[in-house]
Amino acid sequence: MKTFSSVYEKARVVSKAQRKKIAIRMKKLAKSSAFQKKKERAMKKLPSGDKIMKLARKAAKKKIIDKFYPKYNEMGVQQRVKTDELISKKYSGSIEKIAKKMIPTIKKKALERIKARKKTNEDVRKMPDGKFGVYADKKVKGKRVMTPGGKHAKELKKVYSNEKDANDYMAAIMIAKNRG
Repeated sequence: MKTFSSVYEKARVVSKAQRKKIAIRMKKLAKSSAFQKKKERAMKKLPSGDKIMKLARKAAKKKIIDKFYPKYNEMGVQQRVKTDELISKKYSGSIEKIAKKMIPTIKKKALERIKARKKTNEDVRKMPDGKFGVYADKKVKGKRVMTPGGKHAKELKKVYSNEKDANDYMAAIMIAKNRG
């Protein structure tokens, strides 16, 4: 069953004034710390099915634009609005087909992004005596300990004479965590 929002999303045409208004609103929003935190949290999560489909449609539309309208980015705003209308009328079926085919690649990219975003709790540091130590978050009863400054307390796990061995140990920890 089609929902109002899915039909509205396809048929929605944005005028020049609306585009400017949206741009100004988003520019203000992007500066707020709450918005940045929300964006950061969203980047760590896998997008929902609707969001993935929306991203797939956007990428499919871009493919159509690149193929049939190579000078789209050089067009004026009013001309782009007309082109968007024409694309939504003329190529809506092919956009849907291309979008369905692109869903797996978009999911794969999202998973890669999430893996890259996940931060580790371990790090390698050079010690005063010239050796390299692997530090990890200090835990008490399974919970991370906080320092008075609001950061997680670190404790020394192992010491190595060269940086390569320390980094190899870190990599082994990371691989073990991803399997578990």
